[in-house]
Parts: sequence; structure tokens; C-alpha cells
Amino acid sequence: MIYIIPGLGDKKYNFPKNVKYLHLSMDDVLSLPKLPKGSTLIGFSIGAIIAYLLSLKFPVKKLILCSPSPIIMKYKKPKSEVHVLTGDKEDIQMQKYAIALARKLGATLTKVNSPHKMTRNYRKAILDTI
Repeated sequence: MIYIIPGLGDKKYNFPKNVKYLHLSMDDVLSLPKLPKGSTLIGFSIGAIIAYLLSLKFPVKKLILCSPSPIIMKYKKPKSEVHVLTGDKEDIQMQKYAIALARKLGATLTKVNSPHKMTRNYRKAILDTI
């Protein structure tokens, strides 16, 4: 199963449509007693932080954090394969945060030709990472 937690203001149709098993609602994820083994959890912007926190409670196979919003906290490495994607047209501070986050979590960092928005390039990068 693949679960996506969108950021504030994101619409469902902005996310990849050609993924067979895709749940697009945060309510879908939060209402589960646990995430199924082998799941992939994707979060965009503030949704990336929520996905990260959920992955600490419900270990997933793959965690993909896209354009994560900066927050101040002590990071614990999830028991997941972690990927951080950042748009190379985002604010430089957002890019620096994503790079530092990837380093702290031992994650694979991917730069995407995109602003802080779910663009076609971002959708392709997500699908390539999945």
C-alpha cells in the first residue's frame, strides 16, 4: 500500500494518479490501527513531517519526505528506507533544511526541478523513488 499525506492546500489530483494502491487522505492513515507491512508512506510539506512522525510509530518499508517543512525537533532515524526530495527552485532555506534533514536521517537526497509545489517533475520523482 502507498499512503500520501498532502501538505496544506494540496489537492488530491496533484498527486500521482497511476499508482495502483494509493490512499490520499490523512484520515485513511490516522484511522488505521497500524500501517500494513511493506507500505510506502509519502508526505509533502507539512505532510512530510506528519509522515515522519507516523513512521516512528508505524514502521514502513519506505518513507518519502517531499519538500519537508522546517520544524525544530530532535530527529530519530525511522526503521524505514528514507528518501528526502527537495525542489531546486524552492527557497534556499527550505533546500538547506531538506539537505540537513536527509543527513540527520541517513536518507537519500533527490533534487527535483520544481518549486515548493506538486508539479509534474515532482510527481515523476516520487514515482521514480517508489
